[in-house]
Amino acid sequence: MPARFNCGMAIVFTILLFIFSVNCEDDGTNYENLSPNRPSNPTPPDGAADQPIDVQFFWSCSDPDGDPLVYDIFFGETGNPPPVASSHSDTTYNPGQLEYNTTYYWKIVAFDPRISRTGPIWSFTTEVE
Repeated sequence: MPARFNCGMAIVFTILLFIFSVNCEDDGTNYENLSPNRPSNPTPPDGAADQPIDVQFFWSCSDPDGDPLVYDIFFGETGNPPPVASSHSDTTYNPGQLEYNTTYYWKIVAFDPRISRTGPIWSFTTEVE
């Protein structure tokens, strides 16, 4: 009798598995999330000299999953610049009027809805008055 019980359970399990697999549809959603690409192509270029004091920042960044991105912007006169803007939605930033003959540092951290990616620290020097 126990052998028939095990066989019967296997048959019931197989039938239930079949019913479950027929009723579940794959919606094609990929639930793995890749990090944003590293911010790149800065303007002003890294190490640039003689930049205007009313310079605008531009950079490139995308997400391999096509997720929307927002950016935290770090900017200042030290090699580890402080944050100046968060959840910025554009790939441009106006730091305001800068000082003449000064070296500035900046970096971008890109965020998609689940993960972030930090870009390198870039620097530039403004024009002499």
